[in-house]
Amino acid sequence: MVGKECHHYFDRYESLCDSLFSGDSLARVRLVQLFTEAAQADPTGVWELDRQRIAGHVRFYESRKGGYTPSADYTAERFAEDLLAIARTAEKSGLEALRLRALFNAASVYRIFACDYQRAFSLYLEAAARAANVPLGEFPWKFYLYLEIADFYYSFREYAEAARFYRLIAEDEEMIADNHRLYPALNGLGLCYRSEADFERSDSCFLRILELSAPIGEDRYVWEGIAGGNVGYNFYLRGDNDRALAWMEPALAKMKRPNDDPFAASLAAKIADIYLQRGDLTNGGNFLHRALDFHRRTRLPQKDSRLLEVETRYQTLRGDRRKADACLDAALRAKEREQEAFSGLVLRRLEQQLRAADRKVHEQELGTEKIRSRMYRRTALLVSVALGVILLLLVLVCVYYRRTRTAYRELVRKSQRWAGVEAERGAAVSGDCEPLERVDDTAESSSSCRTEPQKAQAEPEAFDRTIMHAVERAVIDGKMYRQADLTLDMLAAATGYSRYYLSGALNRCTGVNFNAYVNELRIKEAVRLMSDPANATLTVDAIAFDAGFNDRKNFYRVFKKVTGLSPTQFRRNIAS
Repeated sequence: MVGKECHHYFDRYESLCDSLFSGDSLARVRLVQLFTEAAQADPTGVWELDRQRIAGHVRFYESRKGGYTPSADYTAERFAEDLLAIARTAEKSGLEALRLRALFNAASVYRIFACDYQRAFSLYLEAAARAANVPLGEFPWKFYLYLEIADFYYSFREYAEAARFYRLIAEDEEMIADNHRLYPALNGLGLCYRSEADFERSDSCFLRILELSAPIGEDRYVWEGIAGGNVGYNFYLRGDNDRALAWMEPALAKMKRPNDDPFAASLAAKIADIYLQRGDLTNGGNFLHRALDFHRRTRLPQKDSRLLEVETRYQTLRGDRRKADACLDAALRAKEREQEAFSGLVLRRLEQQLRAADRKVHEQELGTEKIRSRMYRRTALLVSVALGVILLLLVLVCVYYRRTRTAYRELVRKSQRWAGVEAERGAAVSGDCEPLERVDDTAESSSSCRTEPQKAQAEPEAFDRTIMHAVERAVIDGKMYRQADLTLDMLAAATGYSRYYLSGALNRCTGVNFNAYVNELRIKEAVRLMSDPANATLTVDAIAFDAGFNDRKNFYRVFKKVTGLSPTQFRRNIAS
C-alpha cells in the first residue's frame, strides 16, 4: 500500500483494520506493528501520522475495554485532542486526506464517547466543508462522513439539514456507483421526507432502493425488506391499511440479521396494530408476539411506547382489563421517558453551546483583564503625561472641528449659490448654451471649498442653442425634472425634437448626458428646498421625492457627488 494512492487500497485497508482491530489484544498489537513497518518504509510521513492515529484508536479501545466508558488513564477528550493534533500536523504537511480523517475521527469520539455534541457538530461540519473539494478517490471516507453527519442531524430531528447531507450522497456520481453506499442514503432521505408528510417523495426514495440492480445477497435482501417495510408504513400513515399490509408482511420475512431486530420489532408491531384495528385478534396476536420476540432479541431493557400501545389495544380487545391498564400505564411512562431522553439530548447540546459561548467570553474577559492590569501599573507613572496629551488632543479636535465645520458651511453656501438660492431661479441655467457647473468635494483635511469648472466646451451651433432653449422651457420652466419617471422620450415629446437631436445638443452644450443633466437640476431643487426654512419639518426622503428622485440611495449618491456633502450634512450645516 505504501507509495500508492488511497483509493487503490481502500477496501484492503478497511478490511485489514477491521479484522485486526476487532480481534484480541495481540491482533491489535499486530495492527500497530504493521503501521509502524509501513511508516519506516514511507519517506513522505503519511504512514507515520496514520500510525499515530491507529495507535491512538488501539489505546483508547484498551482504555474502555471495548465498551463506552474509558478509564481515567486515556479519556475520550484526551484521545480527541490527540486526533486534532494529528490533523494540525497533517495540515502543515499538506496531507489533506489524512487531516480530514483525523477530524472525522475526533468528531465521532466527541459525539459517541464524550457526548460533546456542540464540539462534534463543529468538527463534522469543518471536515465536510473541506471534503467537498476533495475527490472521493483521495478521501474514500467522504461517504461515511456525510452519512454520519446526516444521521447525527436526524437524531436531533433537524430533518432539513439531515436531508441535505443524505442528498449529497444520493446525488454524487462517484458515491452512487456503489449501491451499498446508496442504500442508507436513500433510506435516510425517505425518512426525512416522511417526517414532513411528503409521502410521494418518501416513497420514491424507498422504491429506488428496490429498483437498484445488485447481486442477490443477504445485504441486498435485507435492504429490500427495509425499503418495503417503509413503503408499507407510508401507506399506513395515509390510512390505506390494505396496501400497507401488502408491503409490510413480505418485508418482515426478509429481516434475518440480528442487527435488524429493532426494525423488525417495529414493523411487526405496526402489522399487528392494523389487524387489531380490524378486530382480528388472531393475526393481531400472532404479529404482536413476533414483535415481542424481536424486541427480546434486541436485549434492550425497555419496550418502546409504540409497542406498548399495540399491546394495550390487544389486551383491551381480549377483555383483560387489568393487563390493558398495566400496558397503558407502561406506554405512558415510555412516552414520557422517550420525550425526556430527546429533551435531555437537545438540552445537553444547548448547554454545550452556551458553555462554549461562555468559555469564549471568559477567555476574552481574561485577556481584557490582563491588559487592564498592565495599564493600571503604567497609569500611575504616565497620568500627568496622559493628561497633557488629552488636553492637546482636545485642542486639536476643537481646531479640526471648527475648520471642518467652516469648510462644510462654505460648501453649503457654494451649493446654494450654484442652485440659485440667493438669486432668481431663472439664473440657474443661462439662456446661452453653457455647460452646467458642478460643486466638487474637498479633501477632508482642506479648510476651504474649491469649485473645479469643467473643461471648456466647443462653441455650440445655433441649432443646438435653439434646442437647449426648448429643453430649458420644458424641463426647468415646466419643472419636468421633478417627474421621477422622466425619460428622453418624454422630453422629445414635450419639445418636438427627436431624442437623437436632444441627446446631441445636451452633450455639446452642457458636457453631460441627459441623466446627469436632469439629476443636477434635481439636486439644485433639493438644495433650494432644504435651504428654505419653511421646509425644516420635511424629511430628507420627502425632499428627494419632491425634487424628482424615486430612489433614496441614488439621491444620496448623486447629492454627495455634486455638492460634496451628504443631504444630512448639508442640512446640519445650513447657516441660521
